[in-house]
Amino acid sequence: MAENYLENLLNDTGENKAIKRDDGPLGLIDKLVEKNWTKIEKEGENRYFSAQSPVNLKGKNNVNIVALGDVGLNVALGLTLLGGSVIGQLGLWDLNYDNLSRCTIELNQIGGLSSWEAPVIKAIDKNEIFSADVVVFCASLGVPAIGSNVKDVRMAQLDRNKALVREYGYLARKEQYKGLVAMVADPVDPLAYEMMTSGMLQPWQVKGYGLGVMNQRARYYGEKISELNSYLKGGRIYGPHGEDLVVVNSLDQDFSEDVSLRLKELTVTANHEVRKLGYKPYIAPAISSAAMAIIDTLQGKLQHSSVYVGTRKKGAFLGMSNKLEENRIQVDNSYLPDVAFQWVKESFDKLVELNVTGQDLECSE
Repeated sequence: MAENYLENLLNDTGENKAIKRDDGPLGLIDKLVEKNWTKIEKEGENRYFSAQSPVNLKGKNNVNIVALGDVGLNVALGLTLLGGSVIGQLGLWDLNYDNLSRCTIELNQIGGLSSWEAPVIKAIDKNEIFSADVVVFCASLGVPAIGSNVKDVRMAQLDRNKALVREYGYLARKEQYKGLVAMVADPVDPLAYEMMTSGMLQPWQVKGYGLGVMNQRARYYGEKISELNSYLKGGRIYGPHGEDLVVVNSLDQDFSEDVSLRLKELTVTANHEVRKLGYKPYIAPAISSAAMAIIDTLQGKLQHSSVYVGTRKKGAFLGMSNKLEENRIQVDNSYLPDVAFQWVKESFDKLVELNVTGQDLECSE
């Protein structure tokens, strides 16, 4: 059911599912930006951002993970268990040498008697980080402690993590990196922007991975509460995975502003329920938002992640369903009800405000 649901995300048309606005059949991307850094291609209802695929969609890629804390280790575990078909080598790096050694040893000891394809696990040095096809960035500073009264845990980490990302961005610039950076550290969307600008990377070289778990949390409550199960039949989710998340329960006659807002509230506060129990909620995000979505990206499949929307002077990474193809990224161009479109636009505008604007962004050629 989940696979069919995801495949339908980009296939709905104005004729069979969506509500059209009075100004004509213009979808989300059509309405959100007049111009985009990369060319917007149109094929029927579908919209594509021109892109040079930074990864090998027809074979195996080498993937390096930066930082093996709670999130990073679980991402590594997910990629080890599920990523053998698209990952040849999984490189590990962490500031703590003992932790790096422990993770390398243990991940190399996972297996069973049945045939199983797994990537080669290898510890790497810092100067090897940007030698891979994909760099998964999980490094983070200042995660709020359990019991703190921080409302949006992700945004509380922004300032310190921007400086950390900038350090690695300069390293990517020095190495003239041509691969993909998968930003997992919070808040993923502003940090993806920081990595792109500091690393002089093209917009298609960076993706933020935080939205996948929010979709799964929305589906969890949709299955649990009958009044919310319209989301399971073709709802949408957009934006950053914090307070400015946008949940649209349905695109057809079942659309309800009240249901969408209720589902958003449950989805956004789902992590608080885990923290109330005395635990940090990192397992589902590491697997759903990062490991599984990264594997789907490398397989050229539909997944939830953030892509850069906007011009060189003004834009932001916005979370949505999308898939990477050889020379383009297919993005969600759904026809949203007016109020839902305004939610997305307000969320997008806030993300733009977080970024440094006013000058052309530096990028590699």
